[in-house]
Amino acid sequence: MKKNLIILIIIILIILGGYWYFNNQSTEPEIVDNTNTNKDQIDVSDWQAYRNEELGFEFKYPSNWEYRINNDGFIYLKDSNKDYYLEGSITDLIVISTSNLSDYDSVDAWIEKWTISKEQYGSSVENIKINDYVNGLRAFDYLGIYTAIYSNSNVYSISQVNLGSEDINKNISEVYEEILNSWKFIE
Repeated sequence: MKKNLIILIIIILIILGGYWYFNNQSTEPEIVDNTNTNKDQIDVSDWQAYRNEELGFEFKYPSNWEYRINNDGFIYLKDSNKDYYLEGSITDLIVISTSNLSDYDSVDAWIEKWTISKEQYGSSVENIKINDYVNGLRAFDYLGIYTAIYSNSNVYSISQVNLGSEDINKNISEVYEEILNSWKFIE
């Protein structure tokens, strides 16, 4: 009888502890500052600027890289001095696309849909802040890195393909991060 009472008390304490723990967890992910604090990592002094007045943004990219815009409106970036292959085909390294938020009820509705779409493939999603003023989301999975930056009426999706090699991915990721760190909205 005494043993059963002790077990019951322990179970009640575990339940109360679990209830307290889950009710005191923040539902908002922590905001990660994406600003690169080690500016010596890549020399960006000779980088070119891409500017799109119609969509209201600009970013810098390496002078030895090139961009192209296809009929889909996506911006494809790649190193013009070296070809990278994915599954036997030459691939672009970074892709930027734009979506209009008018297709959604709110920014929050878009964020929820984007987060669910990434999490269903095993991505972890985190809030990020770029250069102290640009809000966005970041997700990682086996296919690459995805960053979504949102402003008043648009969402800008910037993705980096996973090429399978840690060394190659690291080098491209450094460029990717500097592109994000140079991102600016224009009026």
